[in-house]
Order: sequence, then structure tokens, then C-alpha cells
Amino acid sequence: MNIRCVTVDRLTSDEIDAWRDIQRDVPLLLSPYFRPEFTQAVAAVRSDVEVAVLEDGGRPIGFFPFQRTPWNSGRPIGGRLSDFHALVARPEVECEPIELIRACGLSSWHFDHLVGVHPSFERCAWSSAESPYIDVSEGFEAYLLQRGSKRHVMKEFGQKKRKLEREVGPVRFEQHVNDPAIVSTMIDWKTQQYLRTKVDNIFAFRWVVELMEKITEFDETDAIAPLMSVTYVGDDVAAINFGMRSGPVLHPWFPVYNVELQRYSPGTMHWIHMLQAAESMGIKRLDLAKGGESYKQRFKSGSIQVFEGTIDRRSSVAVARRAWRRTHEFVRSSPVYAHVRGPVRMMHNVKAWLELR
Repeated sequence: MNIRCVTVDRLTSDEIDAWRDIQRDVPLLLSPYFRPEFTQAVAAVRSDVEVAVLEDGGRPIGFFPFQRTPWNSGRPIGGRLSDFHALVARPEVECEPIELIRACGLSSWHFDHLVGVHPSFERCAWSSAESPYIDVSEGFEAYLLQRGSKRHVMKEFGQKKRKLEREVGPVRFEQHVNDPAIVSTMIDWKTQQYLRTKVDNIFAFRWVVELMEKITEFDETDAIAPLMSVTYVGDDVAAINFGMRSGPVLHPWFPVYNVELQRYSPGTMHWIHMLQAAESMGIKRLDLAKGGESYKQRFKSGSIQVFEGTIDRRSSVAVARRAWRRTHEFVRSSPVYAHVRGPVRMMHNVKAWLELR
């Protein structure tokens, strides 16, 4: 096997086609994050994007997109924005992770949402988590019946919707709204949410906003397309979900709602609207990404396992990372964590800033 690294603009049309063929053929790679167009969009707003092309007999058999830091460590495409990443290759392709990052000239590659396509990569993980998804391949009614929650969910939905319409105004749902003003509203509301919950504000980085704008330039005729669904109450926006789709798979990227309408549960109402409309939009699965948010547990049909870890060329560094990880988890679960929470959060913020800048 030969491995060579190129910038995205150096990929040939045949290589892009081979990438697309692999992505379509492997169920775990159907997410829009694995599309070559997503890597191209990130490369359009960042200068550190490269792709390792795996070849067998001169034929491309795999692609490994990554971002290179100034210290020659690697990050997934999109960094903290990436809810899924992996080597884009068919499961039968055997590739040693250490050899891959060596060929890329990287000292390490950190991952935290790795999907389990290639077991050799999973061996480098130090933890795993569940990444929920919603299966609407048989339609909304079948989805509710499978969950055994049809009566409860729809009763609550109907009550909240009638109350909202009675007290505020008529409710309507738009499957996709191509309007820069809605994008701006989403970013503003999401920024306020990050501040309230003391989560890192990713929109403080200009390239993130530029990436959102780049994604909106695609349309439904493209292999990857934005989907910005909106629930309105009268003329006011009640909830927004900015997502990306690749064929029948939708990744609802940034869900957010109007906090002034919180008592009506506009976020939950919007999810119901989306699931009801999924069949007409040709959507069969919604990937929710890992995380403990209550709506994910409420709506999920099932989950896949994703992994976190690091591939290190130096075994001593790999051992040190694992030891630090064990120490970190021990401290978080011990009574002393309350006394060191401030410094730990500061370290986390610095790490997040370095990953996003």
C-alpha cells in the first residue's frame, strides 16, 4: 500500500469519485461528515487541511482527511465541530494507524467521535460513548409504534401546540429556509445558550461562521446539502435546527429555540415537526451525536458506539496520555473535584481554544 498526502485542491476528479463510492457503500460512513464536500468546505475556510490518499496498485482505496497543527499533531476535519470521523475506506482495507500518521508526517492524531469501521483504530481508544440516532426509515407512525410512546408523545405535542396557538399565534413549520437572517438568529441564540451553560462559544472563531456560510451555499442538488428547518409562531421564529444532509441521512447540527417561549417547549415541538416531515424529505435517519442532552434520550431509536483516544507515534507519550486520562477520570469522580474544578475548567478552556483557533 502506498500513502501520500495532498492538499484538497490537488485531489483528482477520479479520486473524488472513488471517495464518494466508498462513502456510499459503507453504512457507517453515510454521515455528511464523511463526504469529500465537507472536507472541501472546511479547506475553503482553513489553511491546515490535508488528505492522505491510500493507494493499492495505483488505485485509491481510502482517504484520511485531517487538520495539521503547528506542532504536527493531527485533528479531525472541523475539529470540535466534527461529530463523526474515521478513515474513509471499506472495512476490508487493512491499515495500521501508526503507519498512517507516520506517512502523514504527524506525531499524533487525536479523535473523540471515531466510528468503528476499522478495529485497528479502536485499539488506540481509551474510552467509548453512545451516539444516538433516530430511525424514521418506515415513516413517523412506525417510529412512534416502535418506541411504544405514540399516545404520550402526540398528546403532549398537541396540548403544547394548541396552548401556544391560543396564547401567542398560529404555528407553522418550514422544512428548509434559505435565509442568511435565520442563520444569524441561530448563531445569536446558540451563542447566548453557550454563555448561559458556560460552554465554549465556537462562534467566537470567524472560520466557524465562515464554514456555516459555506455550507449554506450548497443546495438540494448537491451530494451534501444544508437543511435549516424553522418553526414559526405567527411571524416570529420559535425554533431553528441547522443541519447537513447526505442523501437519506440528516445530521441536525445546531438545534436551538426561542427562550422567551420556553414554557411551550418549542424545541420539542420542532423535533416532532421534523420527524413528521422526514419521509416527505427522503430522510431515513437522523444522527444526534454523543451527549447527554435529554432530547436525545427521549427521541432516539438506538445508538452506535464512538471512540475517543489518540494515535501516538511515540509509545512513551501514549503511555503518559493514558495515565493522565485515568488520573483525570479519577479526580472527576472523587470528592476533591469540587476543590479543583476551577483549574480543571481553565485547562479545558485553553485546550478548547487551541483546538478551535
